[in-house]
Amino acid sequence: MVLVLMSQIKTAILFHTVIDTISVGLSPDQVTIIPDGTRAYVTNQASNTVSVIDIATNTVITNIPVGVAPTGIATGTICE
Repeated sequence: MVLVLMSQIKTAILFHTVIDTISVGLSPDQVTIIPDGTRAYVTNQASNTVSVIDIATNTVITNIPVGVAPTGIATGTICE
């Protein structure tokens, strides 16, 4: 899975390069980034996990066990 952050997208497009590669679980499917841009979450269908990625260091913080073959994920803010 390739994840390009908005702060890096101009460089990636201009030079057609991969900024970094992050190993996650098996069969990564969906990705979402929290609004403050500090973490990304990737669903891993064959691993039955969600990988939590620290965007500043491009490392997996943890893998969260979830139900069978997670296929969707979203982030947002709670309106009060």
